[in-house]
Amino acid sequence: MADIDKVGGFVIKEKKVLVVRKRGQDFYISLGGKRESGETDEQCLTREVKEELGCTPINVSYLDTFEGRVHNDPTRSIRMACYLCDLAGDIRLSPEDSIEEYRWVDRDYQKEGIKIAYLMERYVFPALAQKGLL
Repeated sequence: MADIDKVGGFVIKEKKVLVVRKRGQDFYISLGGKRESGETDEQCLTREVKEELGCTPINVSYLDTFEGRVHNDPTRSIRMACYLCDLAGDIRLSPEDSIEEYRWVDRDYQKEGIKIAYLMERYVFPALAQKGLL
């Protein structure tokens, strides 16, 4: 059983993935977050994306579930159910939320000095690349 159980949303346009960065962190993560009691994956993803970006995920489809270590705490594990989706609405960061920045990254993100969370780097991005999405 993983220490963290998360639902991740992956929006892809022109072979770039939308990622977000929390205040005080130097690496990017996926949209989404931890489930609240009784939530389905899609309910969790909808709630989190609305909180993070002010948008609604649409055309949600299951990608895969990945497990690995937590990026900034290798002693802990994370399990993330990953979904592809589009967004309805314009992106608006809320000052009340922990998300400070968003950006679109392609498979050459490292050449730009961009860091992404371990699970995404090790498992999710390779899966997206294998499917020709990244």
